[in-house]
Amino acid sequence: MSSRYGEETRAWAEKTFADTRHLYNSRLECCQVIAKTLGAHVNTVSRWIGETYGPARQAPPEEVTAKMRAMEEEVMRLRRQNHDLSAGRGFSTSPLGLA
Repeated sequence: MSSRYGEETRAWAEKTFADTRHLYNSRLECCQVIAKTLGAHVNTVSRWIGETYGPARQAPPEEVTAKMRAMEEEVMRLRRQNHDLSAGRGFSTSPLGLA
C-alpha cells in the first residue's frame, strides 16, 4: 500500500469502525470521527472501510437480521390488533366509534 499511513493505522481504523459503527447514524459520520482522530482525510478512511466492508449502501448482515426481526415483530403486533378489531374488542359497535 503506497500511503502515508501504515498497515497498523489502517487496521486500527477498521477495528475502531467495527467497534463503534453502531454509535453513529451513518457510516460517513463514523468515518469522520475516525479520520479526525487520525488526522487523516475522511475520504481516506471511507475508502479503507469501503474496501473492507463493501459499499456503504449494502447493509451489514447483522443489521439486516435485526431489521427483519423488528419487521416480523411489527407484523405480529399488527395481526393481533387486526384480530382484536375484527373480533369487536376494544371498539364501540356504533358508527364512527361514538358511544
